[in-house]
Amino acid sequence: LNDKPIPNYLMMLTAGDFVHIKDDYNGLLVDYFTGPQNQENLQSTGEKTPRMIEFFEQKFGVKYPWQKYSQVWVNDFIWGGMENTSATINTHRAVADQRSKLDITFPEVLVAHELSHQWFGDLVVVDDWPSLWIKEGAATYSESLWWRHEYGDQEFNYYRLEEWREYLAESYKRPTQTRFYRHVEDLYDRHSYTKAGTIYHMFYAILGEELFTRFTREILTTHSFSNIVDSDIVKAFEKVSGINILPLLDQYLYTQGHPDFKISYNFDEKGKFVKLDVSQTQVSDDDHSTLFDLELPVTLNYFEKPNINKEVKQYNLNNKTIYSVQFKIRADKASQSFYLNSENKPDFVSFDDGNDFLKTVEIKADLQSLENAAIYASDILARTFAKEAIAKLDNLKSLKSLEKTYNESEFWADRKETVDAISKINLDQKNDFLRKVLGLEIETRVKAAILNGLARTKTKQNFESVFSYADKHEEGYRTQAASLVNSAKIAKSLGGQHSEMILKKATEILNRGNHWGQLVSGACLKAIGIFKDRVDSFETLKSYAQKDKAPEL
Repeated sequence: LNDKPIPNYLMMLTAGDFVHIKDDYNGLLVDYFTGPQNQENLQSTGEKTPRMIEFFEQKFGVKYPWQKYSQVWVNDFIWGGMENTSATINTHRAVADQRSKLDITFPEVLVAHELSHQWFGDLVVVDDWPSLWIKEGAATYSESLWWRHEYGDQEFNYYRLEEWREYLAESYKRPTQTRFYRHVEDLYDRHSYTKAGTIYHMFYAILGEELFTRFTREILTTHSFSNIVDSDIVKAFEKVSGINILPLLDQYLYTQGHPDFKISYNFDEKGKFVKLDVSQTQVSDDDHSTLFDLELPVTLNYFEKPNINKEVKQYNLNNKTIYSVQFKIRADKASQSFYLNSENKPDFVSFDDGNDFLKTVEIKADLQSLENAAIYASDILARTFAKEAIAKLDNLKSLKSLEKTYNESEFWADRKETVDAISKINLDQKNDFLRKVLGLEIETRVKAAILNGLARTKTKQNFESVFSYADKHEEGYRTQAASLVNSAKIAKSLGGQHSEMILKKATEILNRGNHWGQLVSGACLKAIGIFKDRVDSFETLKSYAQKDKAPEL
């Protein structure tokens, strides 16, 4: 029995016919429950929990605070999960089958997110809803920390990029910490989760590994079994580091938005320097209230070791050694220029090397420099920014450059981002390349991106390539779902037998019954819904609005 104080909103009761599996972490009971229909996949879904507990104990510097840890995956739970003290409720949609593990991260991420709340959210509890970001940002960042621990730095950085995009896709901007809201549910958005998670990463980047653990331990021990507000975060940060973090929070927490940087660079052979022009495009001419003031690292990167009176670091990526020289700049004006000494032209330049600070970046440079950065920049955020810049050139040279980038990239997410960039180029030649690599690519998430790219051009040849994946069970769910929806998009344009083929196939798959997470069934409904002018499409969709159908559908 629990003999420690817990918040009243973190108590729960579930009742039902449950399968029960017991696990263990150093004598601590760790157990899993779910309905009989998910029995086969329960153990594999929960089995990383003991290792996660060990990891978060080390990362946070505080032992797991409760007497046991249970997880129950229940039918039709309205949210993804809820971190009730010592007993988390998760949706049954997060019981992962083997096929979902090819391209779905949600089940593992959910376990990590809700578990980390046992510290941030349960051991220390936010004092008021405007402070929601403290616990949800911590839990969101904990997902990425676990991802790095389990899968490495490349996956960690791509996870961060995806979280940036979630926040950037939100249609509005607000201060992350705010008392202006109509209902508490309004605060459960990407600002409180993914943007707040990026703030924790900035804490990590400033403090480093050891001090970050001291920081989290200071929060968790000083405020254990009690409430916390934003000022407590500021005090803890200063106590362990001597740094006043308020100036950063003033920009990213208490005011809305983020910096939108536009940069360009070129090498002056005569003067032996790189001229770097930086502007913040979120700033208007008559209003500088949105101006950010950040000290950022900029690196000049070379394929041959430079002769320079500064520290030269090196790393290896895609079978090449890159030598880097770092400078620090202060970006605090709407528009400014920096002059960085260099005897030779760098092969590419990295702005905010490591990309620790949330922002958008638009780059202008010569094509060769952009191509070098797209393949060899140290993190995937920088490589992606370079690919986006190449795609905007929108010509045959840029297409060939991105094709080379795809062929020389070992990391699957690099290839996926390259495919996304290629898909934006308005040349028919891109389809030849996309169809070719579709048959060679082994990563299902990249295949899904290729199918999305092919659907931008409505041709019979593209339909055949995309439709061929509509019923491939050996592929990941995302690939099959992308095939169904994109085949329908192309068929709608082509009409005739192509429309009949995809409608027949989507209806056939839909009638087979439930699939994991309803991703494929949902894609079938989306495909059918593309044909809005057909009575049979309407009748099918209407039938899936009934109460006896899965809520997701």
